[in-house]
Amino acid sequence: MLHQAEGGFVRGTIEVRRPWLARDSLLGAGMARRQLGNLKGAKRAFRRLETILSAVGDSPLLSALRVELAGLALETGSLSEAQHLMSKLPPDAIQGERAQAMRLLEAKGWLEQAKKGGQGAGRGADLIRQVIKIGGPSSRSAVGLALQYRGQLEGQNLGLASDLIDGEEAFSTERFGAARDAFARLLARKSDMPGLDQSVILYKYAASLSETGDRKKSISVLSRLMRLKMSAEVSGPAVRLAYALAAHTVKDNDTKSNRKKLLTAGERLVKIAPDAPEAGAARIWLARAREEGGSISKAIILLERNSPGTAAYAASRLELVSLRADRLGRFDPASDAGNKRMKSEGRKLVGDL
Repeated sequence: MLHQAEGGFVRGTIEVRRPWLARDSLLGAGMARRQLGNLKGAKRAFRRLETILSAVGDSPLLSALRVELAGLALETGSLSEAQHLMSKLPPDAIQGERAQAMRLLEAKGWLEQAKKGGQGAGRGADLIRQVIKIGGPSSRSAVGLALQYRGQLEGQNLGLASDLIDGEEAFSTERFGAARDAFARLLARKSDMPGLDQSVILYKYAASLSETGDRKKSISVLSRLMRLKMSAEVSGPAVRLAYALAAHTVKDNDTKSNRKKLLTAGERLVKIAPDAPEAGAARIWLARAREEGGSISKAIILLERNSPGTAAYAASRLELVSLRADRLGRFDPASDAGNKRMKSEGRKLVGDL
């Protein structure tokens, strides 16, 4: 379909009696080629359109077109062309995530140039620092870019972003002591980076603390994290870690208070990460608590959610047998012989055996 659309737009570009159609066709051809991955063809169409629009004077369409051309120039490594185009743009013509993405493309261009022995590492570092400071989804990409060009950025001033990059690299290579220290420095100065996603940093800091043996502080950091709005990237791993630490605490010190914390962690785990490997064990803990509270029906519902093939399935069946036997024992075999509920419970009990 895109190829057909491109052909139609190209035919429209030769329209001389209706200039507006030629302009629209050039724009359409450029966009279609961009989607097809034909960046050079897209640039040709957009350049022709820029020539036409420039003759009329500045306009929002011309600015938008130059933004597209600058983006294409960056994607194809034409830094000087991109800078020339951006110099023609009015202030704030590129905003939000588009601006962040273009900063990253430009940074990559400079760093690639530095990799080949040229200049540009300093400018690349400046752009990466800007993206990370502003924050948002692109900040994660900026960290990845910095790690990719670590050699070219050596000795460059990345400011507070250095701690983020050091922490991410250490965490990914399981050097948890170094990760812990980098994230601690970062969190101590978080006000300098208002765009920083604290939930990601807090989780990795808590995980690093746990891995280095400081479970008490890890629990404290996780408690702080749970009060924030967690990103999807973090919520699952965070509740799993919180549950594991709570279970470890109960194992070391089985008190009523610690059991209550384990149940809270279990509730959160089965809600946020119901398919996590630990969720089955959490449901057993929660079912026992429901049983103790007199809610056998709720306990059974929880246990029935542990499906075959999971590690907790066998234990769940045993728990269910006990609960169903308890339920069945509440009927009088003589007076309740025809009771449908008793028969149903009996069949379920046999099925669980």
